[in-house]
Amino acid sequence: MSSSEKKPKTYKDNLEIIDFSNISLPSPIERYIVVDTATTGANPKENNIIEIACVEILRGKITGNEFHAFLHPRYQMNSFSEQKTKLSSNFYEEYFNDVYFSDKKCLENFRNFVGNNMIFAHNAMRDMEFINNELNYWNLKMIPKRNFYCTLKIFKEMFPNLSRNYCSLSKCCEYFELLPPAENYHSAIFDSFMAARMVCKFFEIFNEFEKRKNDKLNVNKIEKFNDVNVRENKILNGDDNLVLQEDQSDFYDINTSFENDNNNNNNNSENNNKNKIEDHKENDDSLNDENKKHFKQKLSDEPIDLDANDLNDLMKDL
Repeated sequence: MSSSEKKPKTYKDNLEIIDFSNISLPSPIERYIVVDTATTGANPKENNIIEIACVEILRGKITGNEFHAFLHPRYQMNSFSEQKTKLSSNFYEEYFNDVYFSDKKCLENFRNFVGNNMIFAHNAMRDMEFINNELNYWNLKMIPKRNFYCTLKIFKEMFPNLSRNYCSLSKCCEYFELLPPAENYHSAIFDSFMAARMVCKFFEIFNEFEKRKNDKLNVNKIEKFNDVNVRENKILNGDDNLVLQEDQSDFYDINTSFENDNNNNNNNSENNNKNKIEDHKENDDSLNDENKKHFKQKLSDEPIDLDANDLNDLMKDL
């Protein structure tokens, strides 16, 4: 790290810049298995697993349910692996003389423990290659690549500005303030436990991020609601004359338009009614004229016996 680069003391100094939309972190509510392996060497094609360990995580918490097994070294362990893992051929000779399970049975138990659940591992592609090579060697079902999540990849996505020094499991845990003695690293059971603690820290940060996001949304809603209330109170109290005038002007414009529409409708209605009355009157007048003609014709054509009252009524109509 250059002298000009400022190193954050812990992950807490960088929480504000984390963008979870760019982070390949699954839902924390599922069951996950955190895996670590120790091997005879670095190349998966020329070496094999000598220790494998798993830690179970459920709903973002370590459950205490674990799997651990040693396997026979089919290749000569190099000096680096012996120094790193603190294991040697003598250990395996003594171990398998006292307690022996076949390598295939150990891997069957491992496969059953994992099931179809997703797997976390630090530098996951390396562990995936070794595990699948071992499963394939014993004709067991291999684990798809899509089932693996890499804790190192997620760490780099969370904190892209950190230097390349933050690659090892011990460095990443140190950044998360998970500080066990460094000499304990490189045992598969210990490394899987520390990687599991880091995965739980991922979920913890994610949950805190979601809480802050929801709190911020709620604050924005409250502020918006308060702004509306303040505006209404100002209008009611006459403290905001300009807003009041604008609102009144809008109201009057709307009211005037509404009244004009009503007047137009009323005028149209009155005109329609007048036209109907005049049409009806014309019809009545026309009908009366026809009746008069009819009765006059009747009077002229035929003699009719009428009493005085009938004659008076008839004369009124005429």
